[in-house]
Amino acid sequence: MTVASLASGYHDQAMGIRAAAIKDFAGLWSLLDVKDLDGSFTSYATAIQYLIESHSRRVAQSANQFYQEVRSLEGVSESWTPAFFEQTVANAMLESLYFTGPVQVKKALKAGLSLERALANAFVASAGSISRQILNGGRNQIINNVTNDKQAVGWYRIAHGNSCAFCLMLASRGAVYKTEWSADFQAHDHCACDAAPVFSYKEPDHHIGAKARELWKNKTYDGERKTTSKNDISNRELNAFRRALYAYNNESR
Repeated sequence: MTVASLASGYHDQAMGIRAAAIKDFAGLWSLLDVKDLDGSFTSYATAIQYLIESHSRRVAQSANQFYQEVRSLEGVSESWTPAFFEQTVANAMLESLYFTGPVQVKKALKAGLSLERALANAFVASAGSISRQILNGGRNQIINNVTNDKQAVGWYRIAHGNSCAFCLMLASRGAVYKTEWSADFQAHDHCACDAAPVFSYKEPDHHIGAKARELWKNKTYDGERKTTSKNDISNRELNAFRRALYAYNNESR
């Protein structure tokens, strides 16, 4: 058993919960009345809020199990108490649901898309927002556990094979230690990245993160190699990283 195999099992559980949530969401989508988008939003959002909270709590429970498994594997014997479940901030959730739902439909119709296409696009956008908020239940739980656990020294991001350049760039940074925290887990809609705890200052050797770390370190700008600090990432750097990823993926085929 390794941390990577434990992380893979946890990821599969989280993705299963997310899939169940999106299936439930599909059954609630009709609550958003296309003839009265703003008027029907309150009842729609209330139902979706309950869906997000219930499923994100399940992901958080899986995260606690994963955290304990890593702890045991790393030989940490001292007791710990899981952090309280961190609920989704209501205002942020409502804002996201409104812009991916009613606003998305209105913009699409104004741009000349058919009602069917406008609703389809809004469904995908809303599903992405819901996915992010549900999986944040696990991400936040891991980070909050690390914060409260005296034996933990930090956490790191686990990206997956189909992750975007932004996620891989963040994963390339490796462990984020308590002494250097400056931000919480950064996740975009549809993001499937996970957080994992670390209990020593040895750099975690997750294969995707390690490869991303190598590509990020060796990225070039028109032949000129350049590196920057962890907290100062420009669009130019991210674009250079995208090119490095593209070249690597093509060479690996």
